Amino acid sequence: PEQASAAYLSVKKDLEDTNLSALSAVQVEAAFGAAETKARAAVGGIVFQKKPKATSKRDLPKGVWKTTSQKSQSFIWFGGKDRYIGTFDTLEQASDAYMSVMKDLAYVHLWALGADEVDAAFDSAQMKARDLFKGFVPEKRDLTRGVTKTSSWKFQPRLQWGGTTRCIGTFDTPRQASAAFMLVKKDLVHAKLSELDADKVDAIFDAAQKKAVEAVGGLVPRRKRAVSS
Repeated sequence: PEQASAAYLSVKKDLEDTNLSALSAVQVEAAFGAAETKARAAVGGIVFQKKPKATSKRDLPKGVWKTTSQKSQSFIWFGGKDRYIGTFDTLEQASDAYMSVMKDLAYVHLWALGADEVDAAFDSAQMKARDLFKGFVPEKRDLTRGVTKTSSWKFQPRLQWGGTTRCIGTFDTPRQASAAFMLVKKDLVHAKLSELDADKVDAIFDAAQKKAVEAVGGLVPRRKRAVSS
């Protein structure tokens, strides 16, 4: 109990002057991690190795998602957007990659960086995590249903509706693209196509598309959105 009490007081002391309101979630976790490591080293403690902890009903670790091919993908929110870290063979690898990127980005001062510098900081942390935990970029077959990868490493969900294949938008991550696909599909499921003319069909899709892109964060394609099938 003496060691536990000493560790508690050490962590409490190190964190008492931390201004939480000025820190991102990544920085908060990093500050605690540093205080925790210092306390354990000072009093002699251990951390039990556990499997990554599930954080929601989907029973997956924080920042980790499953693909239809049973691979694991990790993502992190950084610089105002959801960023794709990589695809991994196991949940443990994906979770470790997420924690590695989070640690490397914890003390990056976003307010002092331009957009290109923010992207460069993430790219460096992403590459390191992929190398350490054997990550890779998925081929088309590893993407969720309805989502394809472009030559510029963006992701586009497409939906067959009203006799045409329609592109919903362009997104930075496959998770965003998949979320947009599901939102549009949900909004269109009750539409009675047999009772609608072509203009009405297009209008209903456009409304669902706009709603999904605004909710998830992406770009509506500038080209004609409907391609005859």
